[in-house]
Amino acid sequence: MELDTRFINGATASHPRRSLTGRRTRLLLAVLVAGSAVSIAAAADAATGPPAAAAPGSASSITKDALFGVAATAASNAWAVGSTEEASGTIETVILRWAGKTWKRVPSPSPGTASILRSVAATSAGNAWAVGGTAGDASIAAGPLIERWNGKTWKRVPSPVKGGDLFGVAATSTRSAWAVGSSGTAAVILHWNGKAWKRVSSPTGLTLNAVTAVSTRDAWAVGYTIEGKALIVHWNGSSWKRTPSTADPLYGVTATSASNAWAVGESVILRWNGKTWKLSSTPVTTDFLGAATARKPSRAWAAGDDDLLSWNGSAWKSVPTPLLSTLLAVGAASASDAWAVGDDLIMHWNGVRWTCTGACN
Repeated sequence: MELDTRFINGATASHPRRSLTGRRTRLLLAVLVAGSAVSIAAAADAATGPPAAAAPGSASSITKDALFGVAATAASNAWAVGSTEEASGTIETVILRWAGKTWKRVPSPSPGTASILRSVAATSAGNAWAVGGTAGDASIAAGPLIERWNGKTWKRVPSPVKGGDLFGVAATSTRSAWAVGSSGTAAVILHWNGKAWKRVSSPTGLTLNAVTAVSTRDAWAVGYTIEGKALIVHWNGSSWKRTPSTADPLYGVTATSASNAWAVGESVILRWNGKTWKLSSTPVTTDFLGAATARKPSRAWAAGDDDLLSWNGSAWKSVPTPLLSTLLAVGAASASDAWAVGDDLIMHWNGVRWTCTGACN
């Protein structure tokens, strides 16, 4: 089933230097685009031939959907989120759960005629958040989509912002979480205080694409400005402040401590050493890295166009994968347990190699 061109909140998602191709219809993601919501757009690169056989216990039918976010807290607890186009033509949210043996789809709210989830964060088996956007319909207004897992079900939680979209989420406990995105031409930062989401004042910028939090007093968010340059902001426990950077747009960020963080984007990997952000050399010439994750200073992952990079404590190296494909998100529970997802794709790292646990088309 190929996806027709669809738009959420009336914005076309296109990336100035990004072209997605693949076995079947590829998705152009608003998580990579300033001032837009979701666009699920068809690209004319459908390959011929039947899909590859899925591994035992895989979710081959599920991974025909597009997965945009993944998070893991343990070997028996991981989440992946995205969207799917139903036979009726509506675009609905997709949430998958890994409980240690197989990926299974879990019911999730899908308000309006088109809804998508682009990021997920979890602190335990009983606490997780997913964010994205909805186009709404005659009875539901378009705007950000926030959903929470309470240990039993996913439920929609009200957003204090009525317009715009959310592209990233991070959580440190049941009483503290951050969500970032854009509304109109302004970046948006929301905070969960244990009872409600509230908008927090943020430095000027066009959009924030990702957020990571080490503690209630230490968080980073990245995106880009209206001039097309990197936007890096830091939470110090009382306010968000911008950190100077001349880098190109950034799309992913991860941190393990106050003195160790990574940010990735267009042809760039930056590292925070506790004082400044510095450019880190990479082994490939990829023009796009859209996601990053780390559990300790000596192990980090960065994913993007046909590339999966690993940080071993001293250098970034390209890692072999079961196939060349654009990876849209990567998340790790530990140095020997990580997940990477994309369109028609779920891969797992067992500490030695990456293997497919989905269709891997």
